[in-house]
Amino acid sequence: MDKDLRELRVFMASPGDLTDERDALRNLERRLNAMFRGRGVCVSIEGWEEVQPDAGAPQELINPLVHDCDVFVGLLNARWGTPTDNDSSGFSEEFNIALKRRKEGGYTLAIGMYFRDIDPERLRDKGPQLQSVLAFKERVETERLVLHKSSAVRITSLLR
Repeated sequence: MDKDLRELRVFMASPGDLTDERDALRNLERRLNAMFRGRGVCVSIEGWEEVQPDAGAPQELINPLVHDCDVFVGLLNARWGTPTDNDSSGFSEEFNIALKRRKEGGYTLAIGMYFRDIDPERLRDKGPQLQSVLAFKERVETERLVLHKSSAVRITSLLR
């Protein structure tokens, strides 16, 4: 990378039910880089997709991206994710790492959360995945952990 280029590293955390939103953020990354690279700024959005298969616990291969990011963006809909060796889901482990970094390092790490509103029909049978998402959202709101946004509009619409 060019010595004069300032890289802003963004980690995108979400389970697998927000593929369109993840793709929209990657499209935003391309547009921002086209606009600002000439001014010495580069945005790099990373997520679990960038981790190459290797030996060891999968989450341990992903966590270094969270430890090295400048911005943490969490995206949740109805899925909480797959449990890890250390937490109830990969998303939860990543969020907790980011929150700990924020508390220990001051304002050096920005954290934002996006919750896509749940279809009312889906709320009739919550199941354990959605129950975990709703409990987390309540915790974020009650404890005022991070800036968050809820929207019935898909994030893909917001990024166009």
